[in-house]
Order: sequence, then structure tokens, then C-alpha cells
Amino acid sequence: MPIQRPLLESIRLENGALQNLDQHRARMASSLTFLGLPHEIAWSNSWTPIPISFQQGLWKFRLLYANDDFEVQIEPYCIRPVKSLQLVLADHIDYPVKYADRQAIQALFQNRTYGDGILLVKNGLLTDTSYANVALFDGKKWVTPTLPLLAGTRRAGLIKAGKIFPKNIPATALSNYQKIQLFNAMMDFGEGPVIDVENIGPFGR
Repeated sequence: MPIQRPLLESIRLENGALQNLDQHRARMASSLTFLGLPHEIAWSNSWTPIPISFQQGLWKFRLLYANDDFEVQIEPYCIRPVKSLQLVLADHIDYPVKYADRQAIQALFQNRTYGDGILLVKNGLLTDTSYANVALFDGKKWVTPTLPLLAGTRRAGLIKAGKIFPKNIPATALSNYQKIQLFNAMMDFGEGPVIDVENIGPFGR
């Protein structure tokens, strides 16, 4: 039977090796604890080894789970080009754990009236795009929103490494920055799209 309202981890599978597993396991444990569920699966390796047909190249390893029930899906992955974004209000979006169900965010994406993607704004502050955390360059350093809708595993590693720095970034302060970098578990910093701030359009619906 399908898992009822599963949580999701999208893990980079590169040449047969799952990347950044410590951060993914930590988030799985945190998510299950937040929901008041046991989190034995957070340390399970029972969904490996990787089949031979997926041991070359780059793949998305989707782990859907709920307590001790899980399902694995492995898909091809390529980085989608994004050259422009539209600001979108997301005050009604609450995403404390990574559910597989992303209908509310997808609806905002599909209803945009400008650009290749959306940059979500909650309570006046920048958060994420529909599928990636972000960092903005101020001419000296990269800063990332202190309160993303979802604190990604790649983001946690970049902060720990001192490559990006958390900061509250009001949408009204966009002109203080030069460009915005998109990244997530599948796209390392520098791999994903980089967008000039001048290509971030005004608020849509």
C-alpha cells in the first residue's frame, strides 16, 4: 500500500554513492521527532545497496518514508535552467518538515505571471524558491535567509563550512544585492542557476 502522507528526502546519487547522508539522516530524525514519531529509520541502510543500473552518472534518489515504512524511487536528474524569478507572497505556507505533498507551493509556481520560477516571501522576508534554498551576494559575501520555508541539507553544510551566512533579508532590500544563487541537495553551491537581481520581477499572485 502507498505510504500515507509520506515525508521525503531527495538525495544526490552520484556514481553509485549517496551524498551528504549525515545531513539527510539528521533531518529525517528531526522531522520524525517533530511529528512525535519514532525515528529508527533515520539510521537504516535497508534501502541499499544501489542497483547496478544506477551506479554511473547523476540520479535523484527519492526516499519516501513514514516511521518504519519507506519507498525508494530513483530518477534521472538534470539542472533546470532558471534565468528569472517572480516574488510571490507565501504567508499562508507552513513547511516545517519535508512532506512529499507540495501542492500549495506548486500552485504558486503554476500561477506565476513572470519568469522561470518564484521567490517566496513570508512575513516580508525572502525564504526559498519553489524547489531550492537561496543565497544572495552583497558584493563581499553570500547570505542566506535566516528563516527559509525548509532548511535544506545542503544549506546546513554550507553554513557549517562558512560559505554562506544566515541573515534576515527583507524583500524590499533586494536592491542591496547583486545576484542570487539557487542550491539544494541535488545542486551544489555553484552548480545551480545564478540570477541577476535585476531579473527578479515584482510580486505576482
